[in-house]
Amino acid sequence: DSATDNELLTFKIPFDGNWYFRVFGVGQANFTNTYTLSVSTTGLGCDEDNYEENDNFNNATQLEANIYLNDVQYCPGDPDVFKVDIKCGQSLDAAITFNSVDGDLNLALFRESNKLVAFDESKTKTGTETVDYHKSPLDETLFLKVTAHPPESTVAAYTLTSQISGDAECTQDEFEPNDAKNSATFATPPVDDFTELTLCCNEDWFYIPLKMGDKLTATVNFGGIGNVKARLLSTNTKKVLAESEPIEAGVSLVLPSSTDIGNHYLVVEGDPGITYSLNIVVKANDGCKTSKGCPQGKVCTKATGTCVDEICENESSCPTGQFMPCLDGFCMDGCTYDADCRLSYACKGFAEGNYCGVPGEKYTGDACALFSECKGSGSCYYKAQGGYCTRVGCTANSQCMSDSSCIEHGNISLCAKKCGSNADCRQEDGYTCQPKSLPNGVPSQVCLPAL
Repeated sequence: DSATDNELLTFKIPFDGNWYFRVFGVGQANFTNTYTLSVSTTGLGCDEDNYEENDNFNNATQLEANIYLNDVQYCPGDPDVFKVDIKCGQSLDAAITFNSVDGDLNLALFRESNKLVAFDESKTKTGTETVDYHKSPLDETLFLKVTAHPPESTVAAYTLTSQISGDAECTQDEFEPNDAKNSATFATPPVDDFTELTLCCNEDWFYIPLKMGDKLTATVNFGGIGNVKARLLSTNTKKVLAESEPIEAGVSLVLPSSTDIGNHYLVVEGDPGITYSLNIVVKANDGCKTSKGCPQGKVCTKATGTCVDEICENESSCPTGQFMPCLDGFCMDGCTYDADCRLSYACKGFAEGNYCGVPGEKYTGDACALFSECKGSGSCYYKAQGGYCTRVGCTANSQCMSDSSCIEHGNISLCAKKCGSNADCRQEDGYTCQPKSLPNGVPSQVCLPAL
């Protein structure tokens, strides 16, 4: 679809059958142009080389360690894939050379562990493309993939060379084999130093027991230039808590505050043969003073300074000696204001008193089963009648939401939903619009159950 005097269409036929060409004019109603149509079904005259069918990773042509191939052919729409096995510590250099007049070829290198993203690739406009892989950290298979631009119309002969050099000359340190979680080396808090460590074609694992809130700093030092990384993993090793940051001749990582209790794992990896030292410092947490110092889902046992699960079956399941009841299955911290509670919690009014809890979305008078369903300072009362979101123990209207009033009903005070008639109340659950007086004596009408 060009404005030139010649149009070229190339297409790799995916299956046998009849195929049709339509020639048409653009820009005016009638045409009287004569033209010549040439059709070729021979791949634009491309003769496949002896390494086919190597057009994907599964069919890749196996190469020897060091090779020079001068009889390779790129045919339209048909990438060429080669594979080469290298050992830990070895490096690979590969190149293709071709006549750029014939077309634009590209070269990419993939690791067997990631065939979706190229580790290195070359897409220059010259007749030479090169890729390299420096000091493999393990025995593995690499893939070289040759493509073209545009892929469906390029025909080009090329030369492929690959050179493998080096080997890992490595004497393992005294802590090997510590290349996995189950064989990790124990690092003793608060300070532990390891010297004369060596990376030998596998990762080095260390484990450090941490308490809630502990801070950890780890520094990996090595001489000269090297590719070294470190990461800190959670107790189940499924989450990366911190990763290395490059510093001069080493890397460093910091965990500001542990959110879990148990063994954490430090993993060091890098070029084989590198020697290094490791310094681990743990600053112990003095313990929680209130539940605000605990992670979500935990409450503070002040006597021991430890955070425990907030889920409970009864009051004996909660920390003792600090007046912490079990309400709706949660151990509750006492409060006077929202500021007494952890971030995102509210000081809620219960029949038992004021306690910190998760705020919900339901308004005063709405049906409920748990306190966590009620907005702001509301808790769930009158559960035998479908529940009623309210703040129990209010002393003034200012403690209630704008759609409710603070009134006395029976032997309690609570925030009750304002109403004009019974139709505004949940009559099906036994709530009616009743006249009440506010603390200042002003009359009001609110939804309440019959006493």
